[in-house]
Amino acid sequence: MQRIYAALDAVIDNDINKALPVLISSTQGRGVFQDFRGSLSDAELENLAHSVIHNIANLRDHTRSWIVKSAKGVNKQQVDEFLKANESVAVIQDLSNNDKHGYPPRNGGFSGKAPRLTNLRRVMRLTTRAGPEGSVAFSIAPSGEQRVAGTGSANLIVTADVLNSDGTSIGDLYTIQLKAIEAWEQFLRELGVFSCGER
Repeated sequence: MQRIYAALDAVIDNDINKALPVLISSTQGRGVFQDFRGSLSDAELENLAHSVIHNIANLRDHTRSWIVKSAKGVNKQQVDEFLKANESVAVIQDLSNNDKHGYPPRNGGFSGKAPRLTNLRRVMRLTTRAGPEGSVAFSIAPSGEQRVAGTGSANLIVTADVLNSDGTSIGDLYTIQLKAIEAWEQFLRELGVFSCGER
């Protein structure tokens, strides 16, 4: 799990100055362009995204192996049943298999949706503090200086759109990853792989 947390942390950057805006000035006027990619290349974005995907997906085989070695009377088939019962976990498994074996997956993969990634990018996530007083705002000054105001925070996050075989949206990759990790943590606690505790 620590490798998964490390991979997830790598797709989050708290330094918004790593993605500075581009100031545009001409005789027609002035403008600002901002995409939050910063200096990351397409290959670097893909590596960051797939590092999280593969680390989560690898839990399937590791857990099946642990069950066999532990001899606690748990059927390793439970792992695949858990996987098929949790859409986010199944989608991550399919995305990992796509990267290893190519697209499309046979029979739609574990999820049955033949998920695929598109629009891989880095975005800014603004988060407010809990409660009615929570607020956050982001602005870019004419000088190009980026400002975050309020009680919240601003992070840069690598994500993508996850689509099914007909192009319908399944969801946002980063959100799906968080849901899959949460589901795996709960399942591993139920199996007794580790006790409930803080990350």
